[in-house]
Amino acid sequence: MPSRMRARATAFPASARVPAYLTAQVGRDREIAEIRRLLRSRRLISLVGAGGSGKTRLAAAVAEAVGSRPDTPVAWIDLTTLREPELVGEHAACSLGLREHAGATSFAILADVLGEGSPLLVLDNCEHLIEACARLVDALLRDCPALHVVVTSRQALGIAGEKVWPVPPLDVPAGDTPAALEAASVRLFVERAQDAMPGFTLTAENASAVVRICRMLDGLPLALELAAARLRVLSPEQLAGRLDSMLDLLSSSSHVVLPRHRTLRALIDWSYTLLSSEERCLMRRLSVFAGGFTLDAAEAVTAYEPIRPEDVLDLLSGLVDRSLVAVSEEQGEARYALLETVRQYAQERLLEGDDVEELRRRHAGFFLDLAETAEPHVLGGTRGTPWMNRLEREHGNLRAAMAWCAEGEARAVLELRFGAALHWLHFAVGHFGESRRRLEAALATDGSASPRLRGRALTALGYLAFWMGDHGAVRGPMEEAVELLRTEGAPTDLAFALSGLATIVGLGGDAGTSGRLFGEAEAALGDPARFPPDDFPRALLYAFGSYWRGVVAQTHGDLDTARAAYQTSVGVARRFGSHPSIGHPLTALARTLMLQGDPDGARECLAEAIPLLLRHEDRWGLLQAAEVGTLLLAMRGQGELAARLMGAADGIRSDIGAVPAPHEQAERQRLVDDLRDGLGAGTFEGARAEGSATSVQAILSTVVRSPVDPATPVVGGPDKEADQDAAGEVVPDPMGFGPSDEADLRVRALGPLEILVGERPLPGEAFVSGKPRELLLLLLCHADGRTREQVGLAFWPDASASQVKNSFHVTLHRLRKALGRPDWIVVAGDRYRLDSSLTVDFDVERFERGIEAILRRPLDRSDAAERLRAALALYRGDFLEGETAGDWHLELRERLRRCRHDALMALGLFEVSRERFAPAAEAFRTVLASDRLHEEAGRQLMVCMARTGARTEALRLYETLRVLLRDELGVEPDRATVALYDELRAGAGGTPPPGSAGSRR
Repeated sequence: MPSRMRARATAFPASARVPAYLTAQVGRDREIAEIRRLLRSRRLISLVGAGGSGKTRLAAAVAEAVGSRPDTPVAWIDLTTLREPELVGEHAACSLGLREHAGATSFAILADVLGEGSPLLVLDNCEHLIEACARLVDALLRDCPALHVVVTSRQALGIAGEKVWPVPPLDVPAGDTPAALEAASVRLFVERAQDAMPGFTLTAENASAVVRICRMLDGLPLALELAAARLRVLSPEQLAGRLDSMLDLLSSSSHVVLPRHRTLRALIDWSYTLLSSEERCLMRRLSVFAGGFTLDAAEAVTAYEPIRPEDVLDLLSGLVDRSLVAVSEEQGEARYALLETVRQYAQERLLEGDDVEELRRRHAGFFLDLAETAEPHVLGGTRGTPWMNRLEREHGNLRAAMAWCAEGEARAVLELRFGAALHWLHFAVGHFGESRRRLEAALATDGSASPRLRGRALTALGYLAFWMGDHGAVRGPMEEAVELLRTEGAPTDLAFALSGLATIVGLGGDAGTSGRLFGEAEAALGDPARFPPDDFPRALLYAFGSYWRGVVAQTHGDLDTARAAYQTSVGVARRFGSHPSIGHPLTALARTLMLQGDPDGARECLAEAIPLLLRHEDRWGLLQAAEVGTLLLAMRGQGELAARLMGAADGIRSDIGAVPAPHEQAERQRLVDDLRDGLGAGTFEGARAEGSATSVQAILSTVVRSPVDPATPVVGGPDKEADQDAAGEVVPDPMGFGPSDEADLRVRALGPLEILVGERPLPGEAFVSGKPRELLLLLLCHADGRTREQVGLAFWPDASASQVKNSFHVTLHRLRKALGRPDWIVVAGDRYRLDSSLTVDFDVERFERGIEAILRRPLDRSDAAERLRAALALYRGDFLEGETAGDWHLELRERLRRCRHDALMALGLFEVSRERFAPAAEAFRTVLASDRLHEEAGRQLMVCMARTGARTEALRLYETLRVLLRDELGVEPDRATVALYDELRAGAGGTPPPGSAGSRR
């Protein structure tokens, strides 16, 4: 397989990966093997069958088996939530994480990625979009000669080369002999019955009834699962009797429906009639959701007469118990979904009523509220943050809500609100074309929108065109937006529009007008030094505008202005802790420093920027860093490594659809020519191709750690040697480079939990529940391992020995299955531990060891403070923040907090000693934010406030601290704090007080 496809395949987002199931596949081994055999000779296989026949589950098993080969990446596209045929291509591209750009259709983007190597594409649930899917598949197969496609649908696509595979029911027993009881349908029914009733067993007394049930249900997997759920209230004999009469009635009254469809519909009908009237109402209303829902969404959307909000959870639990609703856990939150066949049934029932419009209005209203609430928290389009994660999970519902808004002209104003609020989500996922078309249509339709809303929508439209590289379509909407917003008294909206207009005007050649517009944007926002600490949107927009002012200045060759603008952007972003807003201007500053002949300064900027960009998987930022790194390597004389990094950058640029500006293209072509001339065409192209198959992270880490010596070995494994201090002692590298770039297992537990096997993230659902992930963390925190009894005390302290044994082995099995490498967890004696030969990158260990190594000696080395800042950057939040875990982790969490506080205090005191009081104050404020009784931090913050002219604030801080100490600890501030207070009241300048160590906390 060509190398680029391998690199891209590993970057497919979670939405394009094969779904993981919580229960085992039963009885499909022969079908899986036969379909895999067919895929060697046929490029299109359509799995066709009735709803509930197991098409999706069978496709997932085939894809998982095929994808186990390293040369066959698998892309899974779920079409369940999509309703518009014209969006099939865009939906597929977005699911694969591909960004749209001007001059390229969604098909062209898909074909570019799927046309290399021998990938397998799975299109799941095509029946409601059959013609659009047929056109897309036919075109892709013609354009991508090595592509293979598996489709699931209730009918065939009907195109040339298609091999239709009717999905058969599970084997049904011919009798009730012991051999017959091994039939796949019986095994599935028994497994699901045991899920419903843990004590259920197949016995001589109930075997005949179970066999009858499996025969009557034709071996249909969903029908068997729905029936098995009824064993909570019926015996197998009673269940068989009721099914017999129900199916007899149906077969005599309906002759136009296929028997298997009749069977399943009858079973859902029966389940539906057994529900209470409130449960039936809830089931109908839940069909409005696309792609699942949370409990708060269900309560807000479906709870109106006759359903009360407080009743939704109990009613929903009843539907889960009857296997009509599936429940999963995503990032600590329960998420629900009607089974697709059940959802279609419920939607039919819903359409029979008269409250459809009210329900869709409530659905759109809930998700519009979500979008507008999230907007300030997703500025900048950073993926991986909690708010952005939630929006991405709700993409199907957001799209369905916007589609409803587009159905009526009177609702166009709602569509404008959606478009303005979701601009940064669409930037993050690269979903430009659909959003742009919706905004254009709504703007053309609606004449009642307020000037502010219309201005916000026009701004979003202009930026969408800009991100797509369609610069000619940017200026018009931006100019109209600015004209509307200048009179609306909304400074952040106006500044955002002004920055966009200033950028496009400046890139078009008018630097003077551009500068005036940037100045107006800055004036609208105000002085960043006076921004309140919680005004994140204003600060980010100021940093955003400064960044683009720098880009325009650099385009015009004004490097001094560009450098100053980037430094301003970094300074504002640092104050408010916005990682991407730090990383992007730092990368641009590195480019400017390169052009000014300061490669060492450029390297320092990249060393800080790259970990921030990697942390958020910011591919646009990583592209910029890779291109600056290529320049840096070329300047050092490391041409071959530069060519490799260029190849890696090419892959990112193609995947995200980033179109270089004309000046960037000219600069890039000059570099290509120089490298080709210096290395020779063959060496250059070979290194470039190799780079496209190499981890960008690995090459970037080499960029910032590699010495100037051009003979330094290039990529083939990052340099693992630690830095050494002047005394020759090895000091761990807290910057995030080294082992983390090629680790077998990477775990980030300081803040939101992230687990990666190699470069593959493991989502929470891969572990089935929280306990397997918790077991992994427990083993990581105890290198010597844990016994089963120790795990039991930590996880299930009140359970019996037999319960602990069962729970432990279930948890261990799920952990090993999630990791995909059972051999990674070994048993030594009676202890379970991680294999010592594994390369593990655990941020807790790197953080704690890095801090301890740095604080062992005074911060008098020139780079000590920067190393300390880099180590502190690993602390994204408290240990296992937001996770449900046993009490075992609390002691470690507190120890890590103390370690962080010690580091922040040392950093703050170091800055005070250098009379840099603003960064010192930030360090002390951070300590107080998590420990408001830290008297030493409060006292030192008072010193910094006084030294920066904020004496009144320092006195106010003292009063706050005094009250807290008295109310919560029953003590007064110590003498040093009181002495400082007295000095400040007397008008002294706030010299550092004595006794700065060992204060009461």
